[in-house]
Amino acid sequence: MSRHPDERGGSESITYLVLLPVMMLLLFGGFQAGAWWHARQSGAAAAQAACEQARTLSGGDPAGAVQQLAAQTGLEDPQLTIHRTPTTVSCTVIGHANLVVDIGHAGVFTESVTMPREGDR
Repeated sequence: MSRHPDERGGSESITYLVLLPVMMLLLFGGFQAGAWWHARQSGAAAAQAACEQARTLSGGDPAGAVQQLAAQTGLEDPQLTIHRTPTTVSCTVIGHANLVVDIGHAGVFTESVTMPREGDR
């Protein structure tokens, strides 16, 4: 049997066999990273909005601010914790990112903001 010089003997199939999973990982990994980053940024915005409400003299509605932002941005199950001192207020939001493939606690994030209380100068 003679081989033609342009035959590759199946090496092209093996190349695609190796490259296809790598390309799929990169594609879905990009979606996962984007969804996680969006959720983290939304959590930071929710923590800041809650702190802006909690630092006022009247107390505002920090939980309502978090729920409103969660509804607008798609955060899942945001939990707000507020810690007040005589001079500062700290708000922590723990939430869950809506990921394409949820692997364990990969989508869980925590964002905190600390601000001075209103009227303290």
